[in-house]
Amino acid sequence: MCFTMRITIFVYLICLAMKEKILKILLVLLGFGAAACEEKNLDAYGCPTVEFSLKARVTDNANRPVKGIRVQAASYTAYYGHEYYEFDSNGESYSDSDGNTVIEAKIYSFDAPPYSIKVGFEDVDGAENGGEFTPKEVEVQVTESDKISSGAWIKSYSADLGNIVLDEDAETGN
Repeated sequence: MCFTMRITIFVYLICLAMKEKILKILLVLLGFGAAACEEKNLDAYGCPTVEFSLKARVTDNANRPVKGIRVQAASYTAYYGHEYYEFDSNGESYSDSDGNTVIEAKIYSFDAPPYSIKVGFEDVDGAENGGEFTPKEVEVQVTESDKISSGAWIKSYSADLGNIVLDEDAETGN
């Protein structure tokens, strides 16, 4: 191999090494470096996610717990007023024998609180668990004070809807 070719290869390798260093410096200056992150969780890939844990207790007019009521997160309204229906499939649960239920729901969004979430309560088993009840929809306001955790891309909120009283269905006479 001739001397000129060796020099050319040597210069090319130095340029490659310099190019990598220059790119690293440019990326850091542009804010793409891990050193600029304040969060400990640096592997936050994917979509920004907002998780909700909504608690409620379902009772009848006599304050008796009602089992088997389907509870669904129906929709949410973001702080700028648009209504959405994009909860994932976990936005549903059923009340237990004490009437308690917890809905775990999430949305993939950059939205910030307050959230106005509509939650539907529906008797899907008929008279099996103490009578037939009229469906009900309630709205809960989730605000910054309901936040339980906050990460780079995932924020979690917990809210208590309290006691939800279902009326007996007038058509069935129960």
